[in-house]
Amino acid sequence: MGSDQILTKKQIRAHKAWDCVNRKVNATDKQDYLQLARSFPALVHSCGLVEAVAFVTAKGDHTGRDYLSHLREVMMRNCDLADESRQAPLSRYQQLSRDAIDSATWLKRYAETLLKVKTGAK
Repeated sequence: MGSDQILTKKQIRAHKAWDCVNRKVNATDKQDYLQLARSFPALVHSCGLVEAVAFVTAKGDHTGRDYLSHLREVMMRNCDLADESRQAPLSRYQQLSRDAIDSATWLKRYAETLLKVKTGAK
C-alpha cells in the first residue's frame, strides 16, 4: 500500500486480514485457526463480543491468542479487546461489535482461501 493511496476502511481491513492469515499458512495449528475463523463471526453475532472474546480467551491456547491478536490488528485496535469491550458504553460496544464482525469476516474469507487443507485426489 503506497502512502499516496486513499483506501476505504474495508480495503485496509482486507489487506491486514490477508497479511495476518498469510502468516499462518505454514503453521502447525492452521486447521484450528481455520475452524476458529469460521466460527467467530457467528459467535459474536449470537453471543456478543464480550462473550465471544471470553470464550476464545478461556481456551487459553496459542491459536486463540493468535486469532485475537489478528482480530485486533485488522480492527486497528491497540488495546486489550476484552477489556475495551467489557467496559465500553452501549453505543461504543455496538460499534466495536460491528467492527469485530466485519474484521472477523475478512479473517474467515482469507482463512478459507489460504488455509484449506488439500485432501486426497478424486
